[in-house]
Parts: sequence; structure tokens; C-alpha cells
Amino acid sequence: MKFIKTCNLYTVLLLLIISVSTVNAQTRPERGRVYTISSLGMGLATGDLADVMKPKVSTKLGLEISVGQRGFFLSPTVDFLVFNYYQQERESLNISLAKKGRGTITNFALSVGNRQKAGNFYFYEFLGAGSSLRKEARFLANNESLEIEQDFEKSNSLSFRGGVGAEYMIGQFVLFTEGSVLYNKSDLQARDVKVVPLYLGFKSNISGLFKGK
Repeated sequence: MKFIKTCNLYTVLLLLIISVSTVNAQTRPERGRVYTISSLGMGLATGDLADVMKPKVSTKLGLEISVGQRGFFLSPTVDFLVFNYYQQERESLNISLAKKGRGTITNFALSVGNRQKAGNFYFYEFLGAGSSLRKEARFLANNESLEIEQDFEKSNSLSFRGGVGAEYMIGQFVLFTEGSVLYNKSDLQARDVKVVPLYLGFKSNISGLFKGK
């Protein structure tokens, strides 16, 4: 039910973006323009990983820097992906399987992309690489106190990411929706780590902060 409600929220926000297309579209500034990126969404685990990680509300922050007249840009970003975590692989006899613990993937990436205009909208694609810091819940059995204590297993992995998005500019702000595939080179709970982050958010033009008076 939570997943359905979240999808309905995305649908409403996407319709809102489409509805503003009745306003005269402005030209998307290029080369030398810098935008901040702020968005909300969630990461959908794919394949067997879906047994381990269930999506919760996540965020993405970053910058977008235009580097050419043909729509090319650089984008350093960080994803804060949050999950309900269900441990599947027991590591030792004194570790209980985590049922609805907490798991996170914090992914740092540098991407290159290209943007093209289509009517009142802009569409873009991007590809990048980076590093993921991961935390997985663990419930440890304390043999002395006979209690279960929560801990976290931490790891890091090389990551790769590619995706597409659509945006619409209103003044100094850009509304956007975006989907991508995030792949970690090392596995998690003996499963391939392929996550599909979905976001809705806005980009704000901060180029004026870098111009001399």
C-alpha cells in the first residue's frame, strides 16, 4: 500500500509539471551555468536484492554544471538511499536475522550528461561512476545479558550509474523527474546490487554567486 501511495504521489507531481507547460517556456541557460539539485524519491531494489531491501523515502543532492553550447554538463551528486532491511544470510550462530532493520546506501558519483530540447520540455541522459558506502542492520545475541543488540555492518563498493530525466524551467528554477540504474561492483548478502532510484525535485540557478560584482 505504501508503494502504491508513493506512486500516486509521483503521478500527481508529474501531472503538475506537465500542467505548467501552458506557460511560455524559457531557454535553458548553457555553458557556465551552475544549478543545485534537490529531490525526493526512493530506490527500488531489483532481482533477489528485493528480498533484502524494501524502499523508503530517499533523497538526492548535488550540482549540475553546464560545460558546452550543445547541452553537455557535469554533475557531482550524492544519493541518500534508505531501506527497510531484512537479513537473509546468517553470518554466525550468535547473529539473529535482521527483520525490518535499517539499511542505507550513500552513493557519491560524478556523471557526464547531455540535454536536448523538445517542445516546452528538456530531456537528458547521463552516465557516471563513483563509490557507495553501505550500512546493513545486524542483531547480535549477547550471551551474557541474554539480550539482542542492534549493530551495523559497513562496507564500500565501486559504483556505476546511468539514467534519463525530463525537466521544465520556470524562472530560475527547473522542475525535474528522473530515473536511473545504480550498480555496485561488490554484492550484498550474496546478491547483485542493482537499485533503480526514482526522483522528483527541482534545480536552482546559483550562477550569480560566482559572478564578480
